Amino acid sequence: MELSATIRDVFGKRIRHYRKEYIPAIIYKAKGEEKNIPVFLSLKQVQSLRGKLSNECITLKIEGGGDRKVVIKDYDLHPVTNIVEHIDFIDISKHETIALDVKLSFVNAQDSPGIKYGGVLNIVKKKINIICKVDALIKTIAIDLTGKLVGHSVRIKDLILPDNTFGYGIKYDPNDTIATILGKRSMKSGAASEDSEGEAAKS
Repeated sequence: MELSATIRDVFGKRIRHYRKEYIPAIIYKAKGEEKNIPVFLSLKQVQSLRGKLSNECITLKIEGGGDRKVVIKDYDLHPVTNIVEHIDFIDISKHETIALDVKLSFVNAQDSPGIKYGGVLNIVKKKINIICKVDALIKTIAIDLTGKLVGHSVRIKDLILPDNTFGYGIKYDPNDTIATILGKRSMKSGAASEDSEGEAAKS
């Protein structure tokens, strides 16, 4: 995937004059380089690729600055229009591996007796940080809910990491909960607890 970019020499409040056509971004330095690189991206081009950029190796073709292989570290959205307002990139041109946040997806919910008979999946962690090869970036990790009953929890130690990964990018407790299937009684007791706390606060 490729994106066009130009070196940016506009900062602070002056950027607002360019927002109709451009998105400000910054490329965080690769190994051996001292300075990060501020750039402008085409707003139209980025918006057309929304949903396809996460954990994707992107070639930034910088006018007058050569090509850079990058991944998105973070981005900001406008609270009303949901348009991308700023992007942080990590330069991976000189990297072999990288630590990235990877989305967790829950599959085969229809084959979970706990959910099938009225339970609800309570998700605690929506993503997890893992180390993977830059030429084989991981976009999502699937968690199979087949056979899971009410009260069953999926924990860090239950995860099966994909090939081309090298463990976690940050330290997790193996017993950290990722998701739990709650039954109706658990949900009602939780609601009752909140109500009793509310009553106690009033009295």
